[in-house]
Amino acid sequence: MQRAVAPEPRTADVVPMPPGPTPASVSLARGAVRRPGPGLAEGDATSDFEQLRRTLRTIKTARFNAADRLELKRMLSLFTMAMLALYVGGLTVWLAVHAAEIDTATGRVVMLATIMSSVLSLCLALLDWSGGYQLQAYHLKRSGQAIADLLEELELSRPAGSAALVAYRRRFGDLLRGCGCNHQQVDYLLARADETGCGRDKAWAHARYLADVYALHGAFLLAPPLTLLMV
Repeated sequence: MQRAVAPEPRTADVVPMPPGPTPASVSLARGAVRRPGPGLAEGDATSDFEQLRRTLRTIKTARFNAADRLELKRMLSLFTMAMLALYVGGLTVWLAVHAAEIDTATGRVVMLATIMSSVLSLCLALLDWSGGYQLQAYHLKRSGQAIADLLEELELSRPAGSAALVAYRRRFGDLLRGCGCNHQQVDYLLARADETGCGRDKAWAHARYLADVYALHGAFLLAPPLTLLMV
């Protein structure tokens, strides 16, 4: 008798077994699970939020520093002009009283100091008028207060999405453009030095501040007395 031979399975009847997981497929699957949805990842959102908050805090402090510096320069300008006017009045009276007692060289030096005081007073008045210290200080103070309000709103809401952070950045840019004037580098250096707490940065920033505020007015106040030393 002939043995029955089972028919060979056809290709269509063979059901392929799914292959086992490979390292590449596992990696792709894990990557798909970790892939964030729309918006920023949590770490990126936190980093952008902290960067925006630091920027707002620094610019806010710089604006208030600029307003205080300009108000101080205006006060120093008024004081310096008053002192120069006293120089002119005092030297004029002194010349009138001692005209018969002083020699020609001394009279010329005193007259030079008197003219110098008048010219310096006029120059300082023109600088104060062209600088617009009071008006700029007013606008910078308002800008600093508006940025402070925006910073407080940002810290209370703590947005995590990119759209919300972009909206805050746009509002921040609108505040800067709407001010009409800007702070100077010395104001920014003071703000950064206060944040970092570095002694060398603080010393350099305060040295720049003193030179910006007091140098010109000090030179104007010292020029007439130094001229009188030529007598």
